[in-house]
Amino acid sequence: MKNLVLTCILCALISPVQAQLLGDFPPDVQAVMRYIIMKDTPEQYGDFRMKLRPRGYEVVDIDQDGTNEVFFWSAPHFHQTAPVLIYQVVARDSVIRIKEALAPGPLVAASGKQGDSHKTGHAADTRFDTASRGDKKAVVRSFIRFGMQVVEYPKFYHTASAGDKGGYIDMKHQAEYLDESLGSCSTFQFSNTAAIISGRIGLSQHKFFVALTGETMDIYRIRGMDRFGMLDKTIWRVDAPADFNGFVKGVDESIRYWNSDNEQVEIQVDFDAIFPISGSAALSGESQ
Repeated sequence: MKNLVLTCILCALISPVQAQLLGDFPPDVQAVMRYIIMKDTPEQYGDFRMKLRPRGYEVVDIDQDGTNEVFFWSAPHFHQTAPVLIYQVVARDSVIRIKEALAPGPLVAASGKQGDSHKTGHAADTRFDTASRGDKKAVVRSFIRFGMQVVEYPKFYHTASAGDKGGYIDMKHQAEYLDESLGSCSTFQFSNTAAIISGRIGLSQHKFFVALTGETMDIYRIRGMDRFGMLDKTIWRVDAPADFNGFVKGVDESIRYWNSDNEQVEIQVDFDAIFPISGSAALSGESQ
């Protein structure tokens, strides 16, 4: 009966075309769905809670600490909302949302197809021309403690009172829209995520999270999370294969893709030849 009730709530909270029975999902994803339905508010402004538009998920122990993470990919209604949220399933039906979320890909011009959270009256942008890095971290943590959603750009913050859990998106590495006079994110948006996968790349024993956006792929190596829910991460951005036709995971958990001839091809990345767009290439003593 409990699952039936949750399934009915799930159908009410997500777009009808994506509605499924809760039991269709793996156990960890079911636990995350229950948490979202009963306790989380991924996209809410004031009293208006947007319907979820789930697109996919990846279940992986990304930092190899014995606890599974669920990378929950959805299609946001507003262009300041992260498309990928990260949850941890710490025990049966015990779920927490990691404060830092992911917005893969480069920044792009606002398409007008998503809402602008500034216009809800619950979001604003603030410049920080002279703040030190330590001061910025303290400000971000303070915002999150008070339940704010924070996007940190190189020159300013975007903050929103969207729900009550607090959250963070790190966009300090972005190279687009860096004009000194720009102090708002109203004219641009995150890239549309087209596909996600997790697994190994090459001979690495580490797990990676990979997201396709347009003609590029962002590759995340996540080593852990601190006590504030911030990720210890490195991001590489590479060109997507010209004949990409969808991700697929090998039996050895290697990340592969279908090419135009319907053949599986393993993703190959020379990490020694590509400089990361964010984070260090490797920790001391750690191979790729």
